[in-house]
Amino acid sequence: MAAVLTTIARARPGGVLFYCHVGKDRTGLIAALVLAAVDAPAEVIAEDYALSYPRLQSMRERGLSDPALTPEQHAYFSMLSTALPQTMLLTLDYLEQRYGGAAGYLHTTPLLANDQRQLQDRIRN
Repeated sequence: MAAVLTTIARARPGGVLFYCHVGKDRTGLIAALVLAAVDAPAEVIAEDYALSYPRLQSMRERGLSDPALTPEQHAYFSMLSTALPQTMLLTLDYLEQRYGGAAGYLHTTPLLANDQRQLQDRIRN
């Protein structure tokens, strides 16, 4: 996470694109940490995460209609192909309990204070 956030912080001016295979879990956590770095409320972060859900619908429908799926695979794929706000709220709650919040988590990473400030400036401007 620190490496991605450092890369975003140090990127040349302009937009920065980050993504993963499905674009909701690793990507969602990075987006959550970026938003938390600028003190976005948990509800806003959760709403942002949930924006992925409608885009997962066609993948979800195709995957869940596969008759070869076992019940365990069906349940796993069903969970994997959602992006509910509650999921992000639980993640943020975990970060709060374990690290004192996203900012506390960031302090446990090798993300330098200067990079954290650059990241905040980048997002705020």
